[in-house]
Amino acid sequence: MRLKRSSIASFSFLTVASSGAALVVGMGPAQADIGADLSFLCNGRTGAWPVKVNVAGSVTAPRRGAGVISFGQMTVRVRASAKDLSDMRGTPAGKGSDTGSAEVPLTTAARFLVSAQAGGTSVDAAWPTFNLSGTGGELTGNGAVPALAGGTGQVTLRATGLVLNLSGGTAGGQTTVSCSPTNNRPLATVEMPATASTPGTSPGSSPRSRATTPATTAAGADTSCEVLPAPGEDPKYGFNSYPALDRVFKEPGRPPGDFTVGPIGRGITYCIRASGFSNVGKLAGATPVGALTLLRRAVRAGILTQPDGEPVNYREQWGYALNKPAPSRSVQLSLGFMPTLSVTDMDQVVPPGKDSSGNLYPVTGNVRTDIAPDPTLPSVADDMTFISSLVGVRVHDVALNGTPLSVGENCRAKPTPLNLSSFTGNDQSGRTVLTLGSTFTGRVDIPAFTGCGTSEDLSPLFTASVSGPGNYVQLESAPWCRVVTDPSVCASSEEPTTVSVAPGGQVSLTSKALQMMDSTGTEGVTCDAVTIHMPLRAGHWKQRFLFGKTGTVEYKGCQLTAAGTTIPVRVTDSGSGKLGMSAVDTNEDGTVNMVISGLVPKVSTTLGGKPCTIQYVSSAGGSALGVQGVYDNASHTLTQTSVWQYLPQFGSSTDCQAAANTTPGSTGSFTINPFVFTPPQKITMP
Repeated sequence: MRLKRSSIASFSFLTVASSGAALVVGMGPAQADIGADLSFLCNGRTGAWPVKVNVAGSVTAPRRGAGVISFGQMTVRVRASAKDLSDMRGTPAGKGSDTGSAEVPLTTAARFLVSAQAGGTSVDAAWPTFNLSGTGGELTGNGAVPALAGGTGQVTLRATGLVLNLSGGTAGGQTTVSCSPTNNRPLATVEMPATASTPGTSPGSSPRSRATTPATTAAGADTSCEVLPAPGEDPKYGFNSYPALDRVFKEPGRPPGDFTVGPIGRGITYCIRASGFSNVGKLAGATPVGALTLLRRAVRAGILTQPDGEPVNYREQWGYALNKPAPSRSVQLSLGFMPTLSVTDMDQVVPPGKDSSGNLYPVTGNVRTDIAPDPTLPSVADDMTFISSLVGVRVHDVALNGTPLSVGENCRAKPTPLNLSSFTGNDQSGRTVLTLGSTFTGRVDIPAFTGCGTSEDLSPLFTASVSGPGNYVQLESAPWCRVVTDPSVCASSEEPTTVSVAPGGQVSLTSKALQMMDSTGTEGVTCDAVTIHMPLRAGHWKQRFLFGKTGTVEYKGCQLTAAGTTIPVRVTDSGSGKLGMSAVDTNEDGTVNMVISGLVPKVSTTLGGKPCTIQYVSSAGGSALGVQGVYDNASHTLTQTSVWQYLPQFGSSTDCQAAANTTPGSTGSFTINPFVFTPPQKITMP
């Protein structure tokens, strides 16, 4: 089911899809039950009918404000008389009418339109579709709700609409009904302390993982947080139309469809610390890189639609950024294979020339984020963020074999584009929360040097030793710190979080039991053992998202119970070769919150004398299942802490679905016993 969107919103909150929210685990101390009785007026084929909806669950505010608001499982109950449900579907009396048939099973996909409101701003909270079922006048279901990242003060969630896709009953077929709220009761209100400094701190993270970063480095570089001016406030800052930087809004290309960009807004401001390295290809060495990025995100937003106007599950957010790098001091073997100590500055610079209006270009680079906003629909592209800026490289304070070498103050390479990108997930891998920090990679060409030397021209030596194309750059970004008016709230923002793995190698994760059971707990699939084989590379400071991937899965001793009959079945996994292992954060006891993503169990058997294949996913969009849990380095086990809901897919085989005794759209629980790692692994987040 696709929903029409009439406007393009510049997000002032960051929503985390349920498949991506797998990387937000653990619950903070400020947890509370929430619930609301809502009233809607639904418009069907032959009139309008009142519908009552109850929403119940829990919400967890972050330990520190401007962070992530996470939600527990939400239960939704839609109440209306059996006659009204039948009338909504427009079924004529006497022709398969459900009128008065209080026990006729009905199902529906219920899509809530929920807004998050704070400080006079309202944005789409991107709640998923709930699969409901029931008899008579009540349809019930539950599911995971996206987290919200960003915002300070009081955040209020309100239901602004409801879409029901009714099916089942004696009439068969499907009908879509749109409903409008008749009361203004909030779903939840969460207080976000305004003194907090880190917007992306994951609930449950340990205070031990925080570190204070000085505003000024020892070399004197200013890396303090500032509020990046909004569009039109200062000509030095804004979207950069310099051709090499403007290209990021066109390349890489987007999926087919009609793309429309909304108006320029103010966007959302962040300060982001990052650290990593830049290779120098000619020297076969690396230079450490540290920086603070001032970001104004979602200044513009883009939407992709099909020719008929239906939206595609794809959005873009456009913004701009300024990097404030710290000088990098490193030792390389160069200039005749002698140890050379130097300090390198890689500063963001103003592009040469003027724009089409005759004005100087701004110093800021361009930022584009591609996301799939609706986890219930298949995504058409990876979630990615692209940053394009112009940088200049300057070398100074050079010492050759311990002896100072006078290169002057203007030993530099001419400005060159620096293009970085970060993969943050897809339907198969699951999705990480961008504001919790991610890995940016790219390559930079280092042009020829000029102005090196005081008494003689040393530029050719630096050009021969350093300049060249395709130098690899990798940066780990820390959780993003939201800035509204006071940059000092980000003075002690977190450093990037990475993972260390030892001894690594080919690792087997074995669980002694798997259950995929329906809501009654009596029908579904069980397996005696599940083993995941995955290569893990040993090392320190590895990226936390997908630090392990490309694993395969084995299922043993599996059987299917349906309609009171149990039969052995063969289970394979469509996700084999595409699995992932990610770390989220550490707990105070040293355990690590982790996620194994990409599981898509597939059952093959014969039901009712016909071949039958059932595939288990986490949403109607086909998103993969996963195991969200805690890894204990003492026992070398990963214990599931959050039960995922599965949705069976039968393709076009209605006979197979009937033989499996499964109602269309029904969900169940995907539970698994602890995984034991062999050989034992030490997985830490230094």
